[in-house]
Amino acid sequence: GQAAKLYVWVKNVGTDNETAVRVKALINGVQVGATYTTPLRVGQEIRVAFVWTPAADGTYTFDGRAEPTVGPDFNRADNLMRMKLAAWRRNVAILDFYLRPGAPHVGQPARMGIVIKNKTDFRESGALVTFYVRGVMIGSRRVELLPQQTKTVEVPWTFTVAGGLFVEGRVEPTSGSDKDRSDNYRRSYLVILP
Repeated sequence: GQAAKLYVWVKNVGTDNETAVRVKALINGVQVGATYTTPLRVGQEIRVAFVWTPAADGTYTFDGRAEPTVGPDFNRADNLMRMKLAAWRRNVAILDFYLRPGAPHVGQPARMGIVIKNKTDFRESGALVTFYVRGVMIGSRRVELLPQQTKTVEVPWTFTVAGGLFVEGRVEPTSGSDKDRSDNYRRSYLVILP
């Protein structure tokens, strides 16, 4: 569901200038975008970008192709390069959201914490964990999570006013869509003692 750029690097390694090299990107044999056509002098190289949005989780085969149009090509084997790509939906969840001590007094140092888990088999390079008191962000941390890894993130906080209030914890993956958005957010009502 997230747009990605596929890059194809092409170089004219022959002895003739090319008037119209055709550059293509394919995913699982299906062309992505339009064919890019360009002249290419001997020794010249270019990079062509194609935008592709994976439709589902999975492993894909990415082919980059360059097709010359001038004369015969003596080495057709180097006109195609192939690689595997993995695409997945993020799934980072809050397992627990807590405050220690559970009923803090005004002026008493406390710690707010979130236990998060990466529920996929892919590394999450930098999930953003944020903490809120009365709707105002009081702290944030970037967290790297290995596949299926669980981590606890805490921030210190000292409440300055007695009474009832809401505290919140949120986690957002670095990019892409999350399979289950409902488990990215926790909210609790607290009573702060005088």
